[in-house]
Amino acid sequence: MWTRTIAGAKFIGTISLGLLTGLSYTHTLLTLPSLLTLPSAPLAHTTLARLRSLTSFHASLLAATASASLFLAYALAPPRGRHPYLLWTVMIAGAGSAAVERVFAKPPEESKGGKVVLDGRGAGNDEDSEDYEHDREGEEQEDAMEGVNGEVVRGEVERMRKVEGWRTGVVGAAFAMAVVGIWGDVF
Repeated sequence: MWTRTIAGAKFIGTISLGLLTGLSYTHTLLTLPSLLTLPSAPLAHTTLARLRSLTSFHASLLAATASASLFLAYALAPPRGRHPYLLWTVMIAGAGSAAVERVFAKPPEESKGGKVVLDGRGAGNDEDSEDYEHDREGEEQEDAMEGVNGEVVRGEVERMRKVEGWRTGVVGAAFAMAVVGIWGDVF
């Protein structure tokens, strides 16, 4: 029974690493350069922000899945089957992916003017106040987008390409190590 669980955990971890490598590789070579062809800088900036949040979520999820399943395979294996490549792969995939994110981290931008956005949860909340708050949020977003130009977007895209390129290399090395390790387990 444990043999199937261990083999399944190794398979899930390796597939997760392959998906993470493909995600980073595709963003580096296809998705991010195509953002520079969008017709306006505010549109490209909004798209980049959405892409950044989705990429971060999915990369973290895949790295955690790969690390957890490969560590589970190591922990459940009998002493003869506890191969060090499992631990090295876990360290490279988990810590390496997070380290790339930290090394190239951009300091958070300060909010302009310290504006507070109302959330509409107060006393006397009626339809008129909701419309006012919605209009105010729209104006704040427009004000924030006025400062966005093509050079800012290009710089952010190039920075994200660098992060994803490094992540591709680090996670690709972990993926290659997992594939070779599984292949060695078979023979």
